[in-house]
Amino acid sequence: MVRHPIALALSPPFPPLPTAPHPSPSPLQSHISSTLNTFDYDAVCVPLTNEKWQERWERLCLRPTEDENASPEVEAERDKERELVDREADLWRKEGGLRREEVNVSRLEETQHLVGIAAEWLELDSPDEGIRFDSELVSWSETGMLLLKHEIGITS
Repeated sequence: MVRHPIALALSPPFPPLPTAPHPSPSPLQSHISSTLNTFDYDAVCVPLTNEKWQERWERLCLRPTEDENASPEVEAERDKERELVDREADLWRKEGGLRREEVNVSRLEETQHLVGIAAEWLELDSPDEGIRFDSELVSWSETGMLLLKHEIGITS
């Protein structure tokens, strides 16, 4: 069979993160190996982050539409909730970072034969400066995660 040097995109859902410390191989490694062996590809494309990160980013960075007919009590409650979310968003902008459950690739061993894909939902060209800025922060976080794993010596 002819080797295909192109990467195959794995479609979600991805295997869950390991629950036991340092399983060998991890669920993602097993899934990648199975795909490579089944379809005879050299590498697999996997998004670096998952829908949990997208949901958190949207909650922190996108403003919900306001209901103009809301009562003052409802507006006051919404303002309190938004203030808490704004504090969390400011902390994220200051310190950055992704949570373990928000990433698909969590171990160095999983990067062999893997091509990481940045989030497709980022709005790097948004006309809204705030959304564009937050999208750039996400891009830097994902790129930093990938570069760190590469610098440690794991190559595909």
